Amino acid sequence: ARATEGYAAAAPLLKEALNAFQREADLSPNDARWLWFASFIALFTYDDAAWTVLFKRQVELARETGALSTLAFILGNGVAVYALFGELRTAAALQEELRAATEATGVAADPAALLSLAALRGREAEFSELIRTTIGEAEGRGEGIALTNAEFLSGTLYNGLGRYEAALEAVLPAARFYTEGPAMWALTELIEAAVRCGKPEHAQRAFERVQEATRPAGTDWALGIKARCHALISDGD
Repeated sequence: ARATEGYAAAAPLLKEALNAFQREADLSPNDARWLWFASFIALFTYDDAAWTVLFKRQVELARETGALSTLAFILGNGVAVYALFGELRTAAALQEELRAATEATGVAADPAALLSLAALRGREAEFSELIRTTIGEAEGRGEGIALTNAEFLSGTLYNGLGRYEAALEAVLPAARFYTEGPAMWALTELIEAAVRCGKPEHAQRAFERVQEATRPAGTDWALGIKARCHALISDGD
């Protein structure tokens, strides 16, 4: 429904699905397999509370069953998201656990984890090295969403460093895929970069798309993002 009819039409269905995953205390093995997908839906609908519940349940299940390869995947997501939430100490602690899990299994770590930490800490050299590896591997595997995520995080890094032209250049490609979760986050970086660069036409188009997602979501996170973006493109008090 979200892909074919848009965010507003899909929001009630997505919220009910997320509520069901949180409500059911004892998921069947088949249902438990979909917790990872539900957690991504929570992020893309700006529901940080639901994401936190679902993430913790995934970690508990993986630890209980000794599924180290699954745990590595889950922890990689956790590092990236807690970094996005600004909880860098939690993200760093999860990164240490992730390192142990990947060393034990030989499974490659999710590059989004380290990329997110580097971007939000403003470590440009480290970020650039990771980007070169990530983009090359993602292109080789045909993983478009990984490229979009890299564009979003590039915008995050350069906006944080006050290099708004570089931020705008980084996130403009993501605007073409604005129905993807990471692309929607990239639009918020695009709005800030465009306003700082004196290119309001880019910011206005991006804001219209951000509104389409944040208004039906209705969470504090969504409404806060919407208010912040609206403030950036507004004049006066």
